[in-house]
Amino acid sequence: MQYAHLPTGYIISDLLFRRFRKSDVSYKTFIFSGMIGAIAPDFDMIYFFFKDHVLHHTHRFYSHYPFVWFSLLLISLLWMLFNNYQSQNPALAVIFTLNGFFHLILDTIEGQIYWLARPGTVGHSFGIEPYIPWTSASIELFILLGALCLWSKKLIIHLYKIIDDL
Repeated sequence: MQYAHLPTGYIISDLLFRRFRKSDVSYKTFIFSGMIGAIAPDFDMIYFFFKDHVLHHTHRFYSHYPFVWFSLLLISLLWMLFNNYQSQNPALAVIFTLNGFFHLILDTIEGQIYWLARPGTVGHSFGIEPYIPWTSASIELFILLGALCLWSKKLIIHLYKIIDDL
C-alpha cells in the first residue's frame, strides 16, 4: 500500500474521536497524531535509503514488526487506563500506535509482514495478496474514496453551520 496509509489513519482517527472526548483532546491534534501514526512504520525509509543503501527489504526492520506495535499499543492502553482516561497524552499515544498497527495490516494486503517475528529474530513473512480476489490498487482506491466521503461530509456540515449562522 502506497497511498492508503494516511487516509486510513484519518478514517480510524475520525471514527474513534468520540471515544476519546473524555480525555479532553482537540480534534485536530487527535487526527494529526493518528495520521502521523499511520505512516510512522515507514519512517524507517530514511535509514533504508541513506544508511542501508536498499540492501534489505524495509519490512525486515523493527518498525515493521507487529510485536513492536502491539507492545506499544498495549503500553499506551495501560497508560490511558492508569490515567483514568482523563489525560490527552495517553489518548494521543493510543491513536498513534493503533494506526501504526493498522499500517502493518494494510502492508500485509500488498506485501509480506513478519507477523510472528520478535526483536532479535526474523521468522517467516506472511501476505494475503495471492489469496484475495481484488488487486491492492482497488483496495487503496476504496479506502481513498471512503476517506474523501468522510471528509466531504464533515465539510458540508461545517459549511451548513456557517450558512445557518448568517
